[in-house]
Amino acid sequence: ELRAAAVAPVLVITALALLFIIARWATRVYILHHVGPEDFILTASMLVSIGMTAVITARTKKSSSASLISSMQSVPSLQRYLLISSNILYHATVNLTKTSIVTQYCRIFWGCPIVQGWCYALYGLLTLAALWGIAGGGTVCVPIAKYWSMDIEGTCMSFNVYWLTSAGVNLLADLIIWILPMPVVKQLQLPKRQMNTVLVIFGLGGTVCVVATLRLTLVQAFSGRKEGTNAGVAAVVWSAVEANVGIICASLISLKPLVQRFFPRLLLKRPRVA
Repeated sequence: ELRAAAVAPVLVITALALLFIIARWATRVYILHHVGPEDFILTASMLVSIGMTAVITARTKKSSSASLISSMQSVPSLQRYLLISSNILYHATVNLTKTSIVTQYCRIFWGCPIVQGWCYALYGLLTLAALWGIAGGGTVCVPIAKYWSMDIEGTCMSFNVYWLTSAGVNLLADLIIWILPMPVVKQLQLPKRQMNTVLVIFGLGGTVCVVATLRLTLVQAFSGRKEGTNAGVAAVVWSAVEANVGIICASLISLKPLVQRFFPRLLLKRPRVA
């Protein structure tokens, strides 16, 4: 079940991601004077994330609890409806974010056929992940109304199976996206300090993998102990954290010109002290 205390971290991480999006647009428009398709895709992801936060907030106002994996029949009908809505929005926003990153890879590494090939493969994987996460989640029960009206005749598959498969596919995509640029970046002829900065920025993408793993592990741990309340809290909080951390990491590499403009000392090589 979802406690009102879960809303605070969700609101904070969403607001932080929004600040990064604003900084990204300021960099693109006022410093680089160039806006790419990845910017619009990531902005769409941010809007969906805000929608997910609104759904989570609405859920806590309607009730102090909502179970995710266990005891669905004990959850009020409105809560089940909001639960499915937030889950669909989660899969929409994380896959939009990944698509934005892959699109940026295609532009940055346009001269590398191997990376280009992987990018097209990732487009296919992300399409399948989005379809399963959104459409699959909407058809776990047939008819879909059985989600929030358990007295309706129909059938439901295991929500746990859906949860594990959708989370697993998302984690696989995260790992590929994180690792993909590393070998190419290491081959670039860049000054050591600049190379380290680029590697750190790309390496921070691993944060998303860590959060995704924590989300999956915590929800499964609580669910396995039949703690439907804690499973619901973990699912909602970590879904929002994962979605917004992804948006933040996707914006980092685009903010380098902004840092160079206003905080140049952070990127300049410091003189050695004798």
